[in-house]
Amino acid sequence: MRSKKGEDNPLKAKDNVFYVGQLESVLPGATMLYHRLCAICHPSNMSIDYLYHLSTENGGLKLVPANDVTAITELRKEFPTALRDALMMSCNPPLLILRVLHKFGIHPKLVALKNLPWAKIKMWPEIEKSLRR
Repeated sequence: MRSKKGEDNPLKAKDNVFYVGQLESVLPGATMLYHRLCAICHPSNMSIDYLYHLSTENGGLKLVPANDVTAITELRKEFPTALRDALMMSCNPPLLILRVLHKFGIHPKLVALKNLPWAKIKMWPEIEKSLRR
């Protein structure tokens, strides 16, 4: 969708791979990992390759359900911190926001949040310093 000036409409959603590409600076290889995971999970030529292999016995295809496990294991070796990093990027910002809201009494307090090791979250010391002002 284009505006009158021929510019892209900023409200139009982009392809998923565009958003994944934005992670490249903090998660190198994110786009490649995304494409490879899609190949395993989504119906495509590659996903079929993960389930079957050519049988030398009869020249046909043989179902091998564990092939995807091998592929995922290889991805885990190649991208050992990707799952941890993705979880941190998706969970830490909402947790930090909730913690700040607690400080101002805007959200009901969740006692369990007190036990989280906040100092391990990279941005927390800076946020905590700002909250003390």
